[in-house]
Amino acid sequence: MTVFTLAVIMLSCKPSLEVGANKAGADSILTGIERGPCYGKCPEYRAVIYTTGFAEYYGRRNNPRLGYFQCRLSPEKLAEVKSLMNQYALADADSEYVNKYLADFPAYWLMVRDDKGSRRVHVNHEDPPDNIRDYSSEIDKLVEGLPWKEITRAGDQ
Repeated sequence: MTVFTLAVIMLSCKPSLEVGANKAGADSILTGIERGPCYGKCPEYRAVIYTTGFAEYYGRRNNPRLGYFQCRLSPEKLAEVKSLMNQYALADADSEYVNKYLADFPAYWLMVRDDKGSRRVHVNHEDPPDNIRDYSSEIDKLVEGLPWKEITRAGDQ
């Protein structure tokens, strides 16, 4: 067997994350939020909404929902998310809002895909701009209200 044939076989066997008819690997992140640890009881999780409406959530600590979850947003809910991104002018957001003098402040990252492309906005500040603070709050509420379905993945036990 030639090296070329072997390479073609290996690439054709690449695993993908499938949810119904959706392959998350072929999707792009639209928006999301990741909340990191602190010295207290800060909720730690990552929630991502993709351009097709597929969404995933991974709760790590200090949450009522721990583990890996998935759901699909309705076209109306996806339009609502896009509207929120425009309403809170995320295209104008800087890449970070950090107070370097805060040692234990609950940091978070917003994931955004818009006219400027894909980027992460790092927030570790007691008083970020209103649009960033308000958008973060809206995304938290949205994530909490989605119809998540727990998924058991190989290696998660």
